[in-house]
Amino acid sequence: MSYKFLDPKEQLKIISSGVVDFIQQEELLKKLKENRPLKIKAGFDPSRPDIHLGHSVLVNKLRQFQELGHEVIFIVGDFTACIGDPSGQNKTRPLLSQKEAKKNAKTYIKQVTQKNFENPKDIDIKTENLLNYLKRLNSKKTKILYNSKWLEKISLRKFIIEIASQLTVARQLERNDFSDRYKSEKPIGLHEFFYPVLQAYDSLEIKADVELGGTDQLFNLLLGRELQSHFNQVPQCVLTLPLLEGLDGIQKMSKSLGNAISFNDSPKDVFGKMMKISDELLMRYWKVLTGGYCDSQFEQQMKEKTLNPKEQKELLAWSVVYSLYGDQQAKQAKEEFLRIFSDRGLPDNIPEKVMKASKEVWICHLIKETGLSSSTSEARRQVLEGAIKKDREKIKDAQQKINLEVGDSFLLSSGKRKFVKVKVK
Repeated sequence: MSYKFLDPKEQLKIISSGVVDFIQQEELLKKLKENRPLKIKAGFDPSRPDIHLGHSVLVNKLRQFQELGHEVIFIVGDFTACIGDPSGQNKTRPLLSQKEAKKNAKTYIKQVTQKNFENPKDIDIKTENLLNYLKRLNSKKTKILYNSKWLEKISLRKFIIEIASQLTVARQLERNDFSDRYKSEKPIGLHEFFYPVLQAYDSLEIKADVELGGTDQLFNLLLGRELQSHFNQVPQCVLTLPLLEGLDGIQKMSKSLGNAISFNDSPKDVFGKMMKISDELLMRYWKVLTGGYCDSQFEQQMKEKTLNPKEQKELLAWSVVYSLYGDQQAKQAKEEFLRIFSDRGLPDNIPEKVMKASKEVWICHLIKETGLSSSTSEARRQVLEGAIKKDREKIKDAQQKINLEVGDSFLLSSGKRKFVKVKVK
């Protein structure tokens, strides 16, 4: 079958945009000149049920390959997730059950292939470019494979003699996360050494031409090249993409660190979280989320402070919500945010919680029962941080007891975005 592709050098130019590590460009150019759909691999371990905004950087690059006519192979690491990727970790990850991994995987696939919204009319080039980079994969053109399909079938004999024997402990300790833990005498589980080997075997199994990952994945991706070479396969080219910092502006975006913007967050939560980022982080988000195609004039204006950072943050927040939920939801999220934070108003549709009359109810228990916290210990922390208010008055004592009498009605809030109206019957 013959294919019509863009000129290989033009493809290479598109592919290399926003990339941090590119190994090897000449090899990829040679593959592109073969005029065939390349197998583009990216693995996602469903260690948690949500895809977050940081993942969109990788998803966008995969979609670029799709649009260039190549085959995107989305590998769900339902087997490797049970081991836990040690990349960037300073301690051993808790083990995940296969049941949890498979449950999480279903939400991953749904989120990463969700239907894209058409870009609205009358938007500037900068915003249009951002919306284009926030789009998800084409579900009809995405091949989804679970690595348990082949990894569960590998015999212990084959794994030890044919695969693990090709790698050395010294090679494993070259990676910073392992060497740092070894030097500081922090334990490294033997099973953690197996993770990159199994990820590398995925590349061997599908005969990957290219593998993508974050910069923290470089060691694992290079191991795939080594294993393919040993088994006389043409080694995959490797592309790494920048990691998006979380809302704290320090550590990479991660659900486990509580600094992530999830694809499953509500529109108002997405908008509110985006508005929390610092002015310094604003430019970084624009750059990373547009694959490095941020307008130079815009960048200069931000440096010279001729643009209002708050307005640019609102535009970024609106764009992210639009990409996830569409025009109406993005508009409502923005209006509600401005009403609450600018006009000091209250959100529409505040949930109600009916409580039974009772004497001396512990405030932390009440906070938990209304759904403003998941536990009394979390509620206590919220009170101590000054986040809890009753009818706009801050609760200062975490040991406070209040009486709930029939007919009482009051507003309980946590921070600036969570409200619940309590009614006593």
